[in-house]
Amino acid sequence: MQILTFHPTICTLKSYYAADYAADFNANLSASKEAEVLDELKADGVNVVEVEDKTPWQDAVKDVVANAIKGNEDLYQKILDCDK
Repeated sequence: MQILTFHPTICTLKSYYAADYAADFNANLSASKEAEVLDELKADGVNVVEVEDKTPWQDAVKDVVANAIKGNEDLYQKILDCDK
């Protein structure tokens, strides 16, 4: 009888590469679908405003955000870091 065993390092590496592949796939799918939806909206006459510099808005709402995230500052920072 042959018993199959898996080395933990190999399984970890395979999981890492699978997760990396899935993340790339999801990012590409999201970007293409977002572009597709934006094109459809524009074709339907929707005025889409692309904001290059979000700094003025972020400055204007910083007190509201600070109040809303009390107790969850670390989680909020992790969410912001996802956009980097």
